[in-house]
Amino acid sequence: MNPLRNETRARIQSQILNFLNENNWQDADNFSLDVTDILYRLLTDAKSNTGSLLRELREVKTSFFVANNLSKKEFTSLLNSEIGQRLKAIVARSPDAHLRLSDIFPKMDSIQDEKARSSLRMIEGDEKFLRGSLVGILREQGAGPIPSRDRDTAQEVADIELFQIKIGGRSLRLAVVIKGFKSISGKTLKWKDVIHQVTRAYQRGKPHHIILASAKEPADGLITSLEEYASSVDVPHLVLFIPPLDLTKILLAYNCLNVD
Repeated sequence: MNPLRNETRARIQSQILNFLNENNWQDADNFSLDVTDILYRLLTDAKSNTGSLLRELREVKTSFFVANNLSKKEFTSLLNSEIGQRLKAIVARSPDAHLRLSDIFPKMDSIQDEKARSSLRMIEGDEKFLRGSLVGILREQGAGPIPSRDRDTAQEVADIELFQIKIGGRSLRLAVVIKGFKSISGKTLKWKDVIHQVTRAYQRGKPHHIILASAKEPADGLITSLEEYASSVDVPHLVLFIPPLDLTKILLAYNCLNVD
């Protein structure tokens, strides 16, 4: 398991064990481990509620409920009312919490889709412009660059930017990978186009998130491949993909594009 995630899981499990003890319930079949795994996944996806937890518990095979003369619905309701807010607070303060593009670039929501579509061609130019613009925006948001290590080559340093930034009270490490229009040989961005940069970005700095911005649309299967890689390194939501429309919104919102 990725050590970055151990602390959050441990804090969730501690709350679950206290909850069981306070209600004098046996932890039959190490049920607390199952609940910890389910809640960690739901909370980091920002989808946790009584209904979703109950649906997940229906798939768990355990003697816990029989041993404690308790229904799954009763357990879920009590957990939600007694420690639900504490569990959400644990994840909300951790680097594992779900992160949206608008959390990093809040001004982007001020740009309508129509305006961004009419400006899409403006991001088809130099990749260095896109990189410099995003780096400048992140610095405007308070991000500080993480110095490169001596063993990184000049090309790797040029391809990947590492930052430390505070968002919603959380201190996060972000890696930034940019794919310009002319640097993508095909009509769409494929996994083979970014595999080296994405994997190297994670290996270099073990970031909580990798921002992958592209001036071309993703090919079928790209998002799935990114999610599979995130699962392989046990980092939920590792890659935040910025498609052309959202990239244009960000650049417009932060006055990086000149529109008449």
